[in-house]
Amino acid sequence: MHRRLFVQSLLGASLPAQELTLSGPVLGYVLAEDHQLRPLIGPAGSAYLAPSLAAPSALRQWAGSYGLDADGQLLFGRGTQPLRPVETEGGWEQLTGSPHPDVALVRRGSRVAIARDGLAAAPVDLGLPARQWAIGAQADALAAADAERIALWRPDGALLFQTPAEDVRALAVLPGATVAAALPDGLLIADAAGRRDLLPTGPAAALALTGDGATLALLDPAAAKLLLLSLASRQWREEKIPFAPSHLSPLRDGRSVLLTGSPAEPAWTLTVDGADLTWSQIPLPQQGQN
Repeated sequence: MHRRLFVQSLLGASLPAQELTLSGPVLGYVLAEDHQLRPLIGPAGSAYLAPSLAAPSALRQWAGSYGLDADGQLLFGRGTQPLRPVETEGGWEQLTGSPHPDVALVRRGSRVAIARDGLAAAPVDLGLPARQWAIGAQADALAAADAERIALWRPDGALLFQTPAEDVRALAVLPGATVAAALPDGLLIADAAGRRDLLPTGPAAALALTGDGATLALLDPAAAKLLLLSLASRQWREEKIPFAPSHLSPLRDGRSVLLTGSPAEPAWTLTVDGADLTWSQIPLPQQGQN
């Protein structure tokens, strides 16, 4: 296994916003210390932050291409364009991203809406307790857990399967109508055929697909470590983390994940290419810089 570590300088951080020339693909977005959302431009190993996207109001949460403002209005952003409201009812309480950057779930109580391609579908009532938070999605399925079960639905609310589970910390929907759930004693992988595998990976607070969907990353902030699980072999390995992150999210190249902690600290990307791993630091601008 090869590991590469890159520490980048922030290109153009001291230049006025209008003098910056943006080029390259938008890999994802970073919520910086000044509470502004900044596009991450270029490939993961040499990406840099663009000037912030103007939001209609205070940005409360961000996942993939979607955000929630202070009033619970769903926002959408793509590329380096300003954020815009999505035509949907407001008052949403929670936003959850998915392995696809343009797919997200918004939730209020037991009502869930799936957002994709800049739109939000009609809300679906999944009948979940209002305080339940473990929920995840892909374009063709959404999953949620309550105190006794994990269930997988189609976006129209049709139930695909459910399986017993308690104290779910995080959920991820995997290819093939499969669910991965972080439990206190390991990772549960279950599918519609009734197969259940409990892998003794230990606790995790966040899950994200990487390595073009071949690897599941498990974040345990308490132990400052990242586990990388091969979905094909069900084997995993532990990787040391250069800092103490609190959030893990997939990036648009399919091979990389973004790890962020305190907004005042640099963010990091991890790119998984088979057995090769590349860590790259992204310094964040100081307050007042575009």
